Amino acid sequence: MLITVAFILLGFIKGRLIIQTFMEVSSAPRRLARVTDAWLTVLWGAVLVIYLV
Repeated sequence: MLITVAFILLGFIKGRLIIQTFMEVSSAPRRLARVTDAWLTVLWGAVLVIYLV
């Protein structure tokens, strides 16, 4: 179970790096960066909850 949670965390980090770098959100307005971070947090949080339940 610990390994799966670690992979979910790595998926979150990888998704954030891809969005920030390749989609150039890092140079976009700050609000867009916060929205994408919130979206990723909700998405991967839901995946984690579904896995743990």
